[in-house]
Amino acid sequence: MVLEELGNYQGTQMHLATSSQVNRKEQLEAITSTTEQANQMLLISLQRLEDSGDRQNEASRKVILSDYKAFEESVEQTASRNETQLRKMHDEQRYVNERLLRLQSEQKSRLDSLAHDVTRHLDEALVSLDRQASERIRRMSNRLD
Repeated sequence: MVLEELGNYQGTQMHLATSSQVNRKEQLEAITSTTEQANQMLLISLQRLEDSGDRQNEASRKVILSDYKAFEESVEQTASRNETQLRKMHDEQRYVNERLLRLQSEQKSRLDSLAHDVTRHLDEALVSLDRQASERIRRMSNRLD
């Protein structure tokens, strides 16, 4: 009976040891499975964050590119308007310069004509004075004779 009890005891101990070992193995498998699931979820979360970050980066890049294109267009439009204004100012300045040259030429022509007229009148006046003086000298000379 002692041997029987001892056999039962050993059987129970073996059963307990096996059960304990199976239980630990099940716990280890459960822990491993849970850890793998947690790691998988973490990897998925990280991938989602990366994808989200990539999408955000892509969205940010698209916004920056769009804003840069809008800025370039604005600069181009401003430059075009400035160029148009500069051309207009240049054309107006050329017109003013041509008009000034024309007016200057007309003024010079009028002054030349006026100087010619004054010189002619002075010449005529001097000739007339010379005749008058000669006539008086002749008369005075005749009186003295």
